Amino acid sequence: MVSSVFAIFIYFVYLASRVLRDFEELLISSTYNRTSIITLGICMTLVLIYGVHLGLEAFARVACICFGIIILTLLILNVVFVLGGYIKLENLQPVLGNGWRKVWKELFPTGITVPYGELITFTMILPYLNKKSQAVKVGLSAIIIGGVSLTINSIILLCVLGPDAVFRSTFPALSAVSYINIVDFIERLDPFILILLIILGFIKISIFFFCAVIGATDLFQMKPFSISIYVIGGVIFFSSLMIAPSYQAHIDEGLKIVPYLLHLPLFIGVPILLLITAYIKQKIKPTVS
Repeated sequence: MVSSVFAIFIYFVYLASRVLRDFEELLISSTYNRTSIITLGICMTLVLIYGVHLGLEAFARVACICFGIIILTLLILNVVFVLGGYIKLENLQPVLGNGWRKVWKELFPTGITVPYGELITFTMILPYLNKKSQAVKVGLSAIIIGGVSLTINSIILLCVLGPDAVFRSTFPALSAVSYINIVDFIERLDPFILILLIILGFIKISIFFFCAVIGATDLFQMKPFSISIYVIGGVIFFSSLMIAPSYQAHIDEGLKIVPYLLHLPLFIGVPILLLITAYIKQKIKPTVS
């Protein structure tokens, strides 16, 4: 039991480090190309520590506000893409040009494990809900809304950039927004996408951070949200720097190694084993009694 909790704790720290490295590289490649990755990492880590220190309720309220900002901004940008004539439906053709085999290859394992497999993180947060009875309803609604939003945005990026440009681009959203130029007045909207990505990154890293703190609290029998926040924050920061020697190596590790060695066992293997165990215990219990 202790070993499994420790493995999950390390896993959440690792995920937070990976996402933090993603956004460190995003800022360096887009805006802060003369800034040290260490400086950016320290600034982001301090904000994360402060956010986690305030607690789940304060974080959830901020996330709700950020959600409204994200939806409104994406809606405006998508309307600009349509009105500006940047949507080219021919970029979606040919539909299933390489057949279903290519689709399934992209879907498994990376398409399933990220982001949907990461929903397992919420099992650490569900016990802290005030209205646990609404968890299933709200959770399923969030999954559906998130899936539809990701699908729509992926289609729009494909229509604007084309499949080749989307495949080659490290951050397709930034590339797509850079195309916008309406009567030489509405242009240079890159900062809006950058702000949205940073907000999303803050929310995602914070959730992994919360899960790591909860795991450490249970594992080491510490007081909730004590000095462990600062220690774990420091570990996440240093891990983000040492996780890979370069950004390309970081991407290769995330696409070729992590899904098979970490995501599939923890996101699919462990839940299936727990489900089988619960089913067997339910069947055996009446017999024993």
